[in-house]
Amino acid sequence: MEKKLRIQLFDDEGRLIDDRQVSQGPELAKGPIADHKGLFRIEFTFDCKDDIEKAKTYLDQMVGNLPIGSKKIRKQMVEKLDDPDERAKVLEYVISTAVDQDALITMLREKGFVFMMTDFLDTFDFDNLEIKDRHKEEYQWMIRNIRIAKNPKADRYDPMLIFGIRLLPEHDEKIVVYLNGAYHKSFKVPIPTKPKEVFKKTMMIKFPHYMNEEEREKFRYELRLYQNQPDREYSKFYNRWKSAVENLPILPQDKKDTGSE
Repeated sequence: MEKKLRIQLFDDEGRLIDDRQVSQGPELAKGPIADHKGLFRIEFTFDCKDDIEKAKTYLDQMVGNLPIGSKKIRKQMVEKLDDPDERAKVLEYVISTAVDQDALITMLREKGFVFMMTDFLDTFDFDNLEIKDRHKEEYQWMIRNIRIAKNPKADRYDPMLIFGIRLLPEHDEKIVVYLNGAYHKSFKVPIPTKPKEVFKKTMMIKFPHYMNEEEREKFRYELRLYQNQPDREYSKFYNRWKSAVENLPILPQDKKDTGSE
C-alpha cells in the first residue's frame, strides 16, 4: 500500500485554505515548503519507527521549531511573482524539472496554484489576460491563488502566469502557458501511466449548461460555506442542484449521510 499524507491548513478564522493529499515518502523527505502559524491538520500513515521520526521532524518544521531546508529556487517560487523575469525563471524551472504531469501539477500546487474551469476563470474578468477562444474550449487552468475569501467570487488570483492542462474530457500531454497576460508557448509534458494528482484540491466543478451564472455563483458560495462549516445543513437550493453538478468534492456532511468514514 502506498503511504499517503493529507495536509489541511486553516486561516486565523478557522477557514480551510489548503487541502491536499500527496505521497508521504517524498513529502517527508523534502519537508514543508513554509511554516504555518495557524490551525492545521495532518494525517500520516506509519508502518515503521523511521516514519515516526520523519513525521516529528516535519511537524517541527511546520510550526517553526526547525528550519526548512529549501533551495533558493524554491524560495523564489513561493514569493509573489510580480517581476516578469522571475515569472519566466519559475516557468523555465517547472517545465525543465517536471518529469510528467503529476510532477508538474504537484509543483504548481506547492506554489499556490489551483485548478479551475474556464467559466469560473471568466467570472474574474482579468483585464490584462487574453486567452484564445480555442484554448478556452479545450483546456482547464492552473492559476496562482493569492487570497481565499468567504465567497469564491472575492478570491484573488494572479493571472500573469497560468497553465492550461487538458484533463476533460480526455487527458492530453500538450499544455499551454500564458505568461504576462498573453499566450507564450505550448509544451508536451508526459502523462504518467497512473495519474494520481489530477483532481485533488480542485475548483473544477462542472455545471450543467442550463444553470445560469447567478445560480452558479450562489452554488460556489454555498459549497465554500459547507467546506468551512462541516456541521451546517444543506439548503434547499444546494440539495436541488448538487446531483446535477459534476466533480463535487466529498464534504463531511455527505459522509454523515452515507455513514462512511
